[in-house]
Amino acid sequence: MKKGTKSVVVLGAPVVKAMIATKEFDNRDNIEEEEDAERELEEVERKHREEIEKLEKESS
Repeated sequence: MKKGTKSVVVLGAPVVKAMIATKEFDNRDNIEEEEDAERELEEVERKHREEIEKLEKESS
């Protein structure tokens, strides 16, 4: 091993770990965004159903 190569390898490991952690964080963030969008859609659908039920009761 050439002189100085070991320090590059030693310094490279934390960088790689940080890159992996960033990727995992981004993946979790994307999953949370998808879950938030799904919850928002469910809420809109629930409100829509409630409004339809309300209108049906009023017309009866």
